[in-house]
Amino acid sequence: MPILRFEAADTTERTQIGEGLVRFAVKAGRLETGREEGRYFLQHADGCGVDGERIRPGDPFAFDTDTGEILCVGHAAERAASQRPTAN
Repeated sequence: MPILRFEAADTTERTQIGEGLVRFAVKAGRLETGREEGRYFLQHADGCGVDGERIRPGDPFAFDTDTGEILCVGHAAERAASQRPTAN
């Protein structure tokens, strides 16, 4: 599965997600439920998985569905570039 980019975080702790991402959030231990404002949330209070920088409300970020890590946009781009196949 690719690294999924979110255009804007809802809060510093969580961002609402749809049902299609629930199984990935569960696998990563990042699913949050039972809130008044929505049904499913991706928890990201620990910040970027590379340097720990917090994701602020409105900031774009990414979710690596293979590792379960949350990444800032810069580190997500680096990870995606390193995963591209190279031509021989």
